[in-house]
Amino acid sequence: MCVFVAGILTPTDEFQYWADLAASAKGEDRDRARYFCDTFQRQIAPQFASLASLSMADVTELVEETHDVLDEIWKQTDFDKSFPEARMKRLLEVIGTYTATSLYRASLLYRFDYNAGDVMDPNFLQTDLRLL
Repeated sequence: MCVFVAGILTPTDEFQYWADLAASAKGEDRDRARYFCDTFQRQIAPQFASLASLSMADVTELVEETHDVLDEIWKQTDFDKSFPEARMKRLLEVIGTYTATSLYRASLLYRFDYNAGDVMDPNFLQTDLRLL
C-alpha cells in the first residue's frame, strides 16, 4: 500500500482518507481502515470540524483527547499492520499547524478593539485573516 501524505492539509483530510479506504478496501485492510475511521469519527473528528468555534477550555480538552486517540491508534494490536509511520508524522504536523492557526485566527478577533479613533481599522483584520 502506497502511503501518500502530501495531500493531507487538515485533520479532516486524514479522517476522510480512512473513511474512503474503509469504503473501497477489502478484507483486513477494510477492517483496519474502518477501525481507524471509526476511532477518529467517534472521538475527535467533530471537534476538529468546528475548531474555530470552540472555547479555549474545549480546545485544551481536544488536544488531550487527540493525544489519547493517536496513542490508541498507534498502539493498536487488533491488526497485523500498524498505522503507517509516515502518515502519523504528517498527521501530527497537520494537527499542530491546524490548531495553532485556528488559535492565531481566534486571537486576532479578540486582539483589536474597534472603537472610534482606533489606530487599527477592521479592514486590516480582514486582510490579515485572508493571508492565513
